[in-house]
Amino acid sequence: DGRLLPGQFGRVRYRASERNGVIVVPQRAIQQLQSVQTVYTVGAGNKVEAHAVKTGDRVGDAWIIEQGLKPGDRVIVEGQLRIRPGAQVDPKPFKAGR
Repeated sequence: DGRLLPGQFGRVRYRASERNGVIVVPQRAIQQLQSVQTVYTVGAGNKVEAHAVKTGDRVGDAWIIEQGLKPGDRVIVEGQLRIRPGAQVDPKPFKAGR
């Protein structure tokens, strides 16, 4: 009749929710200082900008950004310890899975 009995095991695949139009960034793009989470982006003139963000759910090794970024923002994923807001950078595309 398809029921599990005591001592039996099964595998379940569960999709909690599906959301469209969210911003997802790699975990390593998020810098945390005390209770403030910050993401650096490349702005006009290839200058670094800092954005306080609010994260939502974790998706694998990435986080959904609830507030603080907008679609199209170019997020800095590597080298955050060597930059500061206003510094000029030479951005390169990020290759996921490195």
